[in-house]
Amino acid sequence: LQSKYDPELAAELTKWVSSIIGEDLPCTGDKKEFHTTFRNGVVLCKLANAIKPQSVKKINQGNSPFVFMGNIEGFLNTIKKMGVPDQETFQTTELVEGTNLYAVQCCLYSLGRKWHKIRHSRDSVHSEAKAKTSGDVIGLQMGSNKGATQSGQSFGNTRHM
Repeated sequence: LQSKYDPELAAELTKWVSSIIGEDLPCTGDKKEFHTTFRNGVVLCKLANAIKPQSVKKINQGNSPFVFMGNIEGFLNTIKKMGVPDQETFQTTELVEGTNLYAVQCCLYSLGRKWHKIRHSRDSVHSEAKAKTSGDVIGLQMGSNKGATQSGQSFGNTRHM
């Protein structure tokens, strides 16, 4: 599963989270950096509260894995209530121990899709600053066509005249 980790996606997701919570986060896509940024669950709780205010009541500070797991659990419960499917979430230990960061990426990507739908379904007028951040999501939604070519494709025989 670690081989599925995508540094480009990690950088894009971190940049998106940074724009939502209004804090500068390191977003080079490095696996250790991604793990360190999200491991304690504080950034995830801030993200949940930015999307749905007061959804995570208490964000715990501390260096214990149990504190980390409490924060992550609060985040996961909130996003499930927002409609992110269970299949697109991760286990708390996968993030705390860094054993499946790809699942964390998939979860944040799924949350980005939900946030985009929630954001655009509201009838309220957005401030200029918020309108700017909604532009950051589009790249996340489009995916990548890196390496997509039609070379090597052949459909049947050529026409002989």
